[in-house]
Amino acid sequence: MVRIQIDSTIDALDPQKWDQIVERDHIVSRHAYLKAIERAEINDCQFRYVTLQEGDRILAHTCVYSMTFPLDLFNGGLSKKAVDSVRTLWPRFLSTRFVECGTPVALGHTFSFAPDGNVRTLLSFLLEGIETVACSFRHKTILVRDFIEGDLGWAGDSFPTKGYGRVPNLPNTFLEIRWHSFDEYLASLKSKYRNEAKNHIMRAQKNSIRFENRANFENLAGELTRLWHQTYERPHEYRREILTPKYFEAMDSELGSQSGVLLAWKGVQLVGFSLYLLDDDTLRWQYSGMDYEVSREASLYFNLMYQLIELAIAAGKKAIEMGITSYSPKLQVGAAMEPLQMYLRHTSPLWHPVVVSLWRSFTKLPKGRISKEVFCLDPPTPRTLRRETPCC
Repeated sequence: MVRIQIDSTIDALDPQKWDQIVERDHIVSRHAYLKAIERAEINDCQFRYVTLQEGDRILAHTCVYSMTFPLDLFNGGLSKKAVDSVRTLWPRFLSTRFVECGTPVALGHTFSFAPDGNVRTLLSFLLEGIETVACSFRHKTILVRDFIEGDLGWAGDSFPTKGYGRVPNLPNTFLEIRWHSFDEYLASLKSKYRNEAKNHIMRAQKNSIRFENRANFENLAGELTRLWHQTYERPHEYRREILTPKYFEAMDSELGSQSGVLLAWKGVQLVGFSLYLLDDDTLRWQYSGMDYEVSREASLYFNLMYQLIELAIAAGKKAIEMGITSYSPKLQVGAAMEPLQMYLRHTSPLWHPVVVSLWRSFTKLPKGRISKEVFCLDPPTPRTLRRETPCC
């Protein structure tokens, strides 16, 4: 008999049984990653883990958490200024506490299904569990993240029938790895972008920037947090999660060889970093931080991207996930945009269409999906064509 189980810590669930049904190249659903995120104490998150079990076997699972969320997260321009003005008097204006399904610091859904299960049936049970979590938190809004086009067969058939409206997230970015060396990557760029890349690299060299790839970085957690805050405090179209040293400590201690940092040094001073995860086929760029006075002179952001490209090639990865925002420099190195969809539901039939409409109106999507002028040959195919859809 299938039963729904809800736990408040991932430690209550057996790592081997949990990971047994996680699909390939989906580290954000794995036990160790979720344990790290739980330990990281992101914002005001309270986590729950919904599993479907039959006997001692896990048939399906997902990660759910409660979190304060601004409805205008992706807002910009004059309307953002107006909302910010209201918030000086009413700090919680257009903010609500959500139940969110996914993870607070990474892109991608966290649904996993046993290969011999019926995905739509199992998903229906999981949604029942998610709504039970929302009820226990007394939250009326549920947001389920993040689906690429290849997921919309099973997800798109199921969520609307349960009263969920589809809303956009900002697009993810991916760089397909098609080269055997960094020099080969540079040679594949059109002359304009190749010259720009060489100029960025030269600026780092002139400023005596030294790059280091480090697998163990727990002892640098404080410095990484300091540099990350310099990035966070700059004007951005996206601000949500706040990182502390506990995040970096947990990424190192729980993920071991599957996590690392690229460090940028100027003498003995740490001036920049990029934290990454090594998934089965994909290098996933998580966060960066840098000293912007140094970065202006040494092109740290571009050089950290080049270092990630070189690392992904050496590690034999098929792609680099570059994440949301800062689209222009990512497109300049050849990344492609990948649309992401989410599903949103307010338990009140009266408020549901209002919340969905507000989300859609506040989400300003960037134009274009891929920089077609970067490479001498045809640009890489968007990664969405590679994702396998779970068995139905």
